[in-house]
This record gives sequence, structure tokens and C-alpha cells, in this order.
Amino acid sequence: MLLVSLLILVLAGAVTWGVVALGGPSPPISIGVIYNTSGGLKWLDDPGLNGVLLAAEQINDEGGVLGRQIEVVAGDGTTDVVKMTDVAAQLTARDDIVALAGINEPLHAVAPVRATIKRADGGFLTFSHSETALAVGEVAQAAGVPFVTAGSTRGSLPEVVGDEAFMVAAPHEDGATAIARYAWDDLGGREAWVLVDERSDYAKGLAAAFEEAWTGLGGGLTGDGYTPGAVIQIPDQIERLESQTTTPDVIFIASMPNDGGYLLDQLREAGVDQPVLFADVVDPRYIEAMGGDMRDVHMATHGSIEDPDDDMQAFVDAYSEEHGTAPESATAMLGYDTMRLIAEAIERAGSTSHEAVTGSLAETSDFAALTGTLTYPDGHTPSKPITIVAYEGGEPEVVAEITIR
Repeated sequence: MLLVSLLILVLAGAVTWGVVALGGPSPPISIGVIYNTSGGLKWLDDPGLNGVLLAAEQINDEGGVLGRQIEVVAGDGTTDVVKMTDVAAQLTARDDIVALAGINEPLHAVAPVRATIKRADGGFLTFSHSETALAVGEVAQAAGVPFVTAGSTRGSLPEVVGDEAFMVAAPHEDGATAIARYAWDDLGGREAWVLVDERSDYAKGLAAAFEEAWTGLGGGLTGDGYTPGAVIQIPDQIERLESQTTTPDVIFIASMPNDGGYLLDQLREAGVDQPVLFADVVDPRYIEAMGGDMRDVHMATHGSIEDPDDDMQAFVDAYSEEHGTAPESATAMLGYDTMRLIAEAIERAGSTSHEAVTGSLAETSDFAALTGTLTYPDGHTPSKPITIVAYEGGEPEVVAEITIR
């Protein structure tokens, strides 16, 4: 029988590490993992870490990697970029750390949390894209340690960071493109109206990707912008929508995810009944929780517990048994996939050297991830399907999978 113990060690620099150590005759293969298990992003990152740990436990039950057990060395980023980079530096300085993993988007934090996260130089984050993944990735790149980000969706991140960086989540631009194709092919839309958060570079990036895909298909396009404040109200935008001569077939909301439900409710309360589209959703239930009217809502996401696939349902059952609840969001699946991906790359490499693991990761093709078969056509940014979830009869249902790259 395998003995699983959770040890909490307080090391120099007041960094708290969670070590999942599994006994075995050979020294374990140590994987460094950074998630924000305290602070404002705890709700987003806890499921990711749970997914990593579940994958490691299953891998060890299956015999481990290269005949050795996986050891997860987890550091808490505390929802602070300075702390995250410090944790990354301490992990990558260790000789036993084979790879670094974790990091979800900070983009989904509520506004007060976003305002508290700062860069190491003291400047506020702009939240244009994946700042935490960039910061941690730069540390890993300098140390020559492979870094696999579970939840960053900035498609250019590997190019910016360097050849040690790999993504597991599909770029958010792919999600916007996928929902445009779905709306065109499956919903029969030909005219679209786009509502975009004008303060968010992330939201503007989603809108730009959707608009490019939509016009490329031959669709007509109108739109409007809003500026979020303490309370988000869009009566003027709705009035302009209702007064325009072209009636849209579909509505695409490009916003911070925590704003989506409020915007959706205002549209529905005003009698706007067209299908509403979202992209890059962490979990459809989050939009549902933020707004009550989910009639005819369609969204691109990274994975869904509604997926009837046998592997997905086995994961849901195992996670539920371990934690007493179904996976809270797609971050749990992405964390699980990240650990599985690293383990497979080490096995294929036949080595735990940083260079060998980096090269093996870059050669990944047709990796059977929970969130869709993953290939690195360029060595670092994934080609994988986008999951489309629709609320058509009041309950979420996986209705399509669309691969962009």
C-alpha cells in the first residue's frame, strides 16, 4: 500500500510549501507547483491545485514515472505577484525540481482583488493579459526550468517568455473565434452586436478576435462599449441597440467574466431575446451565478463537467469522492491535465533533466487531455478543441467542440 502524507513545511523567507510525498525505493520526481491558495484568487486556484494533486496520486497508484513516485512541492502565491516570483525563484533554485507548473489567470478576479495585485516594481497590474504567468515564466526561463502554465490564455506567452514556457489552456482568442464559428454554423447568425468593456485590454482582445472571425465568415457587425464602475449599468447601450436599423441575430459580450451575468440580466430585462455569446469562460456556472436568466446562452469554455466523455466523468467521480463536491471549474481539469502532461513528457524523455523534459514537452502530439486532445504545432502553444456549452432548455449541455489551430 502507498502511504500518502501531507507535510506543511515553513522554510526561509516565510514561504509555505505543501509537499505530497509518496514512499518508494527511489528518490521521488519533484514537480514545483504555484497556485494562489490564499488571497483573492483562492477560489480560482484551489480547484487547480486539487486537480494537480489528484493526477499525481493517480500516476503514483499506476506505478509512477520512470519507476519513481511523483512529489508535488506546492507553494502559495498568496494572490501577490511579488510573492509568486519569490516562490518561483526558490523552487527553481532547488536541484530536485524537474519542472514548474500551475498559475491560472488573474483576469477573473473581482475588481477589488485586481487592484491589490502589484508588479515587483511597485506598479499596478494593467491586467491586459497573463501578468502572473509572465512573471513566473521569466523566473523559470532564467533558471532553465520547464514551466507549464495550467490556466494562462495569452497565446503569445511562450513567445514572450521563451522556450521553457508551455500552455495547457487554449488561447482566449481561440475561444472567441470558436464561439463565432459556432454562432455562424449552428445558430445561423449573420448579424452580430458586440458589447465590450472598454477598460479591459483582455475584453478588447476577445472582441477583436470575435470580430475578425465574424467578418471573415461574411457576417455583419455592429457594437457598443461600456465603462465599468462600482455598479455596471448599460441602459444607454441597450437603447442604442434597440434603435439601430440592423437587428442583430446574436449578441457577443466581451467582458471580465465576473461582469457577464450582470450584463446578461440587463439585456434580458430590457427584452433583448437574441442568443447571447461568451468566450474563455472558466465555468458556465459562474456566469449563471452572476445572472439569473440563462435563456439561449452559449459560451466557449476550456472544459465542462457536463461532457459525457468517459474519462471526464471518471475524473468528476474521483474529484467528487476526494473533495465532497464536483470540480468547481475548468481550472481543476486544467491542473489535472498539466500534471499528466508533464509526467508523460518525462516518461517519453526517459530523463528528468531540464533540457530533456523541455524537449519532450515541445514534441507533444495527440496528448489525451481531459480538456481535449493537445498538440504543440509550434512547440509551445496548444492546438486543442474549444468546448461549447449551451443553455437552451435551462440546463447546460456540451453542444460542440471546435479546434481553431
